[in-house]
Amino acid sequence: MTDEPFVRLLTGSDIVIEGAPGVAWKGRTTRALFALLALHAGRPVSRERLAALIWSDSDDSATRGSLRMALLALRRTLGAAGLDLITATNETVTLGLDPLRTDVGVMQALAAAPDLASRRLAFEQHRGDLLEGLSLPAEAAELAAFLRDERERLRGVALDLGADLAGELERAGDEAAAGAVLRALLAIDPACETAHRAIIRAHLRRGDRAGALRQFETCTAALRDSYGVAPSAETQALREAIAPEAPEARPVAQASAAPWDIDEILRQLSIEAPALNRIWKRHPARVALAAALIVAGLGWLGALAVGRLGGGAPPGVWVALPAIDAELSGCAFPALERDIRHEIEQALLAMPGVVVVLPNRRADADAPSGGEHVLEAGLRCVGREFRVTLAAHRAGSPSAEWMGQYDSAGRTPRELRDELAAGIAEAFARSR
Repeated sequence: MTDEPFVRLLTGSDIVIEGAPGVAWKGRTTRALFALLALHAGRPVSRERLAALIWSDSDDSATRGSLRMALLALRRTLGAAGLDLITATNETVTLGLDPLRTDVGVMQALAAAPDLASRRLAFEQHRGDLLEGLSLPAEAAELAAFLRDERERLRGVALDLGADLAGELERAGDEAAAGAVLRALLAIDPACETAHRAIIRAHLRRGDRAGALRQFETCTAALRDSYGVAPSAETQALREAIAPEAPEARPVAQASAAPWDIDEILRQLSIEAPALNRIWKRHPARVALAAALIVAGLGWLGALAVGRLGGGAPPGVWVALPAIDAELSGCAFPALERDIRHEIEQALLAMPGVVVVLPNRRADADAPSGGEHVLEAGLRCVGREFRVTLAAHRAGSPSAEWMGQYDSAGRTPRELRDELAAGIAEAFARSR
């Protein structure tokens, strides 16, 4: 029905009803009830579930009465705007609205459509995180948790959809449309490296090295601010493609006016003088960079500068991260595997002296003898419940030195972050 209102929930703020601007909400409970029904548009929701989500701290008899009063208030609110959308029985309540008259319904229905136009329309529905600014009643703790999970799930759908869509548009030669999608992706997640890399590559195709460099710096700042990490190896490789000579052109040797003690530099780098001479001949600026970092008090970065780029291995623990062994049977979180992987990587990168080796490179090619470990992760998800298992062992040894298991218990991956980080720290504490 074309005269039906269109409900927007992916706004980053509050509910928007297009086609019924006269809706005047009265109270947080009425608004929360409508939002919950709109997420299930066209489908009956049990009164028991509605009451449990909105009045999670009350007993059954009290919540039934509260729900009756809230439904009455909602009917009056919608009726004042000329809307008759609520159908209620003794057991269920239904918002009589076609799911395709909500932005959530459109995005979910068209996300897997075969044609580009439909998927583009699906992606355009995500104008902000799901009801991020919706004010909830104090007693609606369960509803807050439900909306948080849905917010994460729909955000993941939008990010995956946008990345695929941008790639298709780029391959079709429509760079302007691809660029618009990429900018929208960064509005959803400013630290989305996939989008940053695509924009950098677009600048490079046009010969705009200055624009590519600005985008790399924007990416670096976003990753630092969001997660406290540096860009991945793939993104760093693009930085070299922008200006390979840039590291050597920077006056790093003037980073400190303090006198250099070459013996102290060699000691901190843990290499012999002949090896330093060989590296100096091949990469003089990198040795200068390492020396400047050591003088500045950042000796471990100096070791990394010479060790990784000059041919040796930096000190510390090298951890290889194979792909996650995932079994996602009807999982409600499309991006769960990616999110868990991200949390594990961040936990490792936050530990001093740990070098993370990605699965697409040989860890044993550079790692010091006996210094490499493997952290294997398993993920099992059914619906909204998931379990993460971790096992750490030395490279080449089948015996696990440490194992950990973490259940979601209704939590999101981000809420498991501290527990995962603590377990990973325990796994490698003895190896550092």
